[in-house]
Amino acid sequence: MNRRGTNRREAKTTTTARVRVAVYARKSVDKGDGGEFGSIEAQCEAVSAYVTSQRGNGWEALPDPYSDLGISGATTNRPAFKRLLADIEAGRVDAVATYKLDRLSRTQRDLFNLLDFFDQHDVTFVSVTESFDTATPMGRFALGLLGQVAQLEREVTAERVRDKVMATKRRGMWTGGRPPLGYDVVEKKLVVNVDEAERVREIYGLYLALPGYQAVLDEMERRGWRNKAWTTKTGKLAGGETITKNSLGKLLQHPVYIGKVAVEDELFEGEHVAIIDQALWDAVQAKLTSARNGTTTKARSEALLAGILHCGQCGCAMGRHHTGKGAKRYSYYVCQTVQKRGATACPGSRIRLATIEDAVVAQVRTIGRNPALVTATIQAARDALDERRPTIEAEVRSLGKQLADLETERSNLVVAIGKGADAPTAILERLREVEVYIADVEQRRDEARERLGALTDESVDEDDLVAAIAAFDPVWEHLFPKERQRIVQILLERVTYTANTGEIGLEFSPVGVRTIRQETAEEAA
Repeated sequence: MNRRGTNRREAKTTTTARVRVAVYARKSVDKGDGGEFGSIEAQCEAVSAYVTSQRGNGWEALPDPYSDLGISGATTNRPAFKRLLADIEAGRVDAVATYKLDRLSRTQRDLFNLLDFFDQHDVTFVSVTESFDTATPMGRFALGLLGQVAQLEREVTAERVRDKVMATKRRGMWTGGRPPLGYDVVEKKLVVNVDEAERVREIYGLYLALPGYQAVLDEMERRGWRNKAWTTKTGKLAGGETITKNSLGKLLQHPVYIGKVAVEDELFEGEHVAIIDQALWDAVQAKLTSARNGTTTKARSEALLAGILHCGQCGCAMGRHHTGKGAKRYSYYVCQTVQKRGATACPGSRIRLATIEDAVVAQVRTIGRNPALVTATIQAARDALDERRPTIEAEVRSLGKQLADLETERSNLVVAIGKGADAPTAILERLREVEVYIADVEQRRDEARERLGALTDESVDEDDLVAAIAAFDPVWEHLFPKERQRIVQILLERVTYTANTGEIGLEFSPVGVRTIRQETAEEAA
């Protein structure tokens, strides 16, 4: 609770200053004098009597009660309720009193948002039949306790939803989400799409016939094949995007095509019809396994620029790629845009591994031997920090807003599910999508915050840079591959290669530069 606001409310109720109390009453169904909590008039009379009993504290009921008849508490779209909120914002209300807490709202999320709204406007809330008064310490304690109970209820409901989804999958049923290529969703079940199923079988055959992913992607691009396109329940077109290396890998390993449903690490028989026979599936999985094992741990460990090399044309990371001819094996750094979308997506963004690594090392050593280049490097690093900061700050704000919106939607969905024993499939489907989106946005926000935090560190120190380069320059030729990789990865934060100009850009890590210098000083001591 807002401490400042709470103090003002306490002062307000312990003096004889006038406290303007809004009486709010609500009844879902008009049944005369019977039914839920009697009539609107009965509620108003009970609340007004309580307000009168607090006259010694300066309480005075406003002349016109706020009453909603025939409207559910599950919605905030109530005429008198909206009028009450407007009067609070206008400063015409000091306290709100109701017959019972759920007269205000039956939805936990709306209730706590409303109580927070009261707190922001220094408005006290009283439930006259439940001894619930936020002007008192016990009332505020009850509010906090109620919040914990509501949080527990939301978490238990979400857990029940996850358990239900898992149980449904174990029975081999389709639980919603993006339909896989080769199937349509009809009456909540997967039904084979004959044309697409034939395309899936051809893709599996292409993978066995062609050298690897890129060859398959090129052939699919030539044929104009795309990912699954479908119409959502709201009538919007979805999917249909270009098939990337990632989506191709998922297609080739999706057990749905052999009539299975994956639940964590187990496979269960599905209700749908398989479109890939077991022999073809096994052959593809064997080739995938062989391809994954083709790059040895040793080869990976010796890549100097792994994780720090980026394409200067599109900004994507450049990963390692291998080709072979006979007994010979060639290693390259290739732009990930090329890897995912083909050579035409980012022309020329590949370079021999040895060529770029030798060039980077030579450039580092040259900088260390030329004071003018050291000064220019330091200034370039500082300019880069100044240019990047506003962009990253805006990214953090944008991701934070996205996350807040998604968490609000998740809360709404969980509440909706908790209202019935059997949640509609559409709500379950959307909840799963939102959970995935939240995890993705959280990760991207945390990464952006880390990048922003790194910018707050001081820029590279000129003396540290000269000392760090001088430390490894004379002994570079005598270092083992792992030692070389370690030094480069510590010293450099980012390397940019622009294929059309051949330009190589280096960004030194301030922390890494200091680390190298400190290690050298310790060894000398």
